[in-house]
Amino acid sequence: MSDVADGTPNTALEAAARGCVVISTPVGDMPDLNEHAVNGYLSDRSAEALWHWILEATQRERYATMSHRIQQSVSRWYWKSVATKFFDLFCDVAMGSPVSGQSVEPV
Repeated sequence: MSDVADGTPNTALEAAARGCVVISTPVGDMPDLNEHAVNGYLSDRSAEALWHWILEATQRERYATMSHRIQQSVSRWYWKSVATKFFDLFCDVAMGSPVSGQSVEPV
């Protein structure tokens, strides 16, 4: 991944869910998914930097550990987790509960 602007790239989420170590620029939500050198790599957009992190990621002894870690990290992005959070938020708003410290009046 080497985007200049993106929210949460689906290709990165799909790769992470399969245990692929993700190398990405720090665009959008990628710093939330990729913890540099722990479960993936964040790189600048230069070919040299990307090549460096590809070589790092493909070291056999490191890849297995990082693969397991990225799968654990991406689980909070699974639709079931995200849908539950949205459902809870919508229920709070519908019931007039404060959201993020704001008072909300029922409509």
